[in-house]
Amino acid sequence: SADHSRVSSERGPMISEHPDDIILLDYVEGMLQGQASDSVRRHIATCRACRRTLAELSDTVSELERLPGC
Repeated sequence: SADHSRVSSERGPMISEHPDDIILLDYVEGMLQGQASDSVRRHIATCRACRRTLAELSDTVSELERLPGC
Protein backbone atom coordinates (compact mmCIF):
# COMPACT_ATOMS: atom_id res chain seq x y z
CA SER A 1 0.00 0.00 0.00
CA ALA A 2 2.97 2.34 0.58
CA ASP A 3 3.94 1.93 -3.08
CA HIS A 4 0.51 3.15 -4.19
CA SER A 5 1.02 6.63 -2.69
CA ARG A 6 4.35 6.98 -4.48
CA VAL A 7 2.81 6.06 -7.83
CA SER A 8 -0.10 8.49 -7.46
CA SER A 9 2.28 11.36 -6.64
CA GLU A 10 3.78 11.15 -10.15
CA ARG A 11 0.47 11.85 -11.87
CA GLY A 12 0.73 15.56 -12.66
CA PRO A 13 -1.40 18.40 -11.38
CA MET A 14 -3.68 16.43 -9.07
CA ILE A 15 -2.95 16.89 -5.39
CA SER A 16 -1.52 13.61 -4.15
CA GLU A 17 -0.68 14.86 -0.68
CA HIS A 18 -3.10 16.52 1.70
CA PRO A 19 -3.41 20.24 1.02
CA ASP A 20 -2.08 22.46 3.81
CA ASP A 21 -4.67 23.93 6.17
CA ILE A 22 -3.98 27.39 4.70
CA ILE A 23 -4.93 26.06 1.25
CA LEU A 24 -8.13 24.56 2.67
CA LEU A 25 -8.85 27.87 4.40
CA ASP A 26 -8.42 29.72 1.10
CA TYR A 27 -10.79 27.19 -0.47
CA VAL A 28 -13.40 27.76 2.27
CA GLU A 29 -13.15 31.51 1.75
CA GLY A 30 -13.45 31.21 -2.03
CA MET A 31 -9.94 32.54 -2.61
CA LEU A 32 -8.74 29.64 -4.77
CA GLN A 33 -9.43 29.81 -8.47
CA GLY A 34 -9.13 27.57 -11.50
CA GLN A 35 -6.78 24.61 -11.26
CA ALA A 36 -6.03 25.09 -7.56
CA SER A 37 -9.71 25.06 -6.65
CA ASP A 38 -10.39 22.06 -8.90
CA SER A 39 -7.49 20.12 -7.38
CA VAL A 40 -8.69 20.75 -3.82
CA ARG A 41 -12.27 19.85 -4.76
CA ARG A 42 -11.10 16.55 -6.31
CA HIS A 43 -8.94 15.78 -3.28
CA ILE A 44 -11.64 16.39 -0.68
CA ALA A 45 -14.06 14.28 -2.72
CA THR A 46 -11.92 11.25 -1.90
CA CYS A 47 -10.31 12.23 1.44
CA ARG A 48 -12.41 11.97 4.59
CA ALA A 49 -9.70 13.54 6.77
CA CYS A 50 -9.52 16.67 4.63
CA ARG A 51 -13.33 16.90 4.45
CA ARG A 52 -13.34 16.89 8.26
CA THR A 53 -10.66 19.59 8.38
CA LEU A 54 -12.59 21.61 5.80
CA ALA A 55 -15.77 21.39 7.89
CA GLU A 56 -13.89 22.52 11.01
CA LEU A 57 -12.34 25.46 9.15
CA SER A 58 -15.71 26.40 7.71
CA ASP A 59 -17.27 26.37 11.20
CA THR A 60 -14.43 28.50 12.56
CA VAL A 61 -14.76 31.04 9.75
CA SER A 62 -18.52 31.24 10.36
CA GLU A 63 -17.96 31.84 14.08
CA LEU A 64 -15.37 34.54 13.41
CA GLU A 65 -17.71 36.30 11.00
CA ARG A 66 -20.34 36.49 13.76
CA LEU A 67 -18.00 38.30 16.14
CA PRO A 68 -18.74 42.00 16.58
CA GLY A 69 -16.43 44.38 14.82
CA CYS A 70 -15.47 42.05 11.97
